[in-house]
Amino acid sequence: MFSNSIKVNNQTGIHARPASGIVNIANKYNDDVNLINGDKTANGKSLINILALSMKCGDEVIVESKNEAAVNEITAYIDALKED
Repeated sequence: MFSNSIKVNNQTGIHARPASGIVNIANKYNDDVNLINGDKTANGKSLINILALSMKCGDEVIVESKNEAAVNEITAYIDALKED
């Protein structure tokens, strides 16, 4: 299992539009992708699950999957949102 921790730097957090970007990336891969925020875990392929994490600016989020490329791509995407 591969995982990366990333701090949400987008001032508005992860709302519907960036969450849909995460879902689009996760769905490119056959392996499961999970996002963890505190004690909550979400299926990275489900918009509703990601929104339920309530990721706010400053939260540390863990992205994990058996697919290293998926973890790296989603981590880079969340990091790029800081300028959004």
